[in-house]
Amino acid sequence: MGTSAELARRTGVSAAAVSQLLGALEAAALVRRVPGEDRRRQDLALTEAGERALAAADATLRERLAEALAGLPAPEADALARSLAQVRSALAGTPPPPRPPRPPRPGPPPRPPRR
Repeated sequence: MGTSAELARRTGVSAAAVSQLLGALEAAALVRRVPGEDRRRQDLALTEAGERALAAADATLRERLAEALAGLPAPEADALARSLAQVRSALAGTPPPPRPPRPPRPGPPPRPPRR
């Protein structure tokens, strides 16, 4: 599963948000921390309950997706499945693109020129 820093990088979520989420997942006994390659690193692993929860979520997602795509003709559904597999492969292990900068906040209106 990797480390929390890797998870944050790969998902484009802040380290603080990942830390909060992992705390909740640990409290629910779905994730556990395991010693990493060195003392400074802790890897993450799914517990048995976490594996079951992930499998259930995956099955639900697949069912919902199948329902949503049920109206597609078979050739189009096959093409979509192939395309999604290529997209997944292309994105595997790569971080999402950086977020665009926020627009500047509006300031006070400009003062009229002095006469």
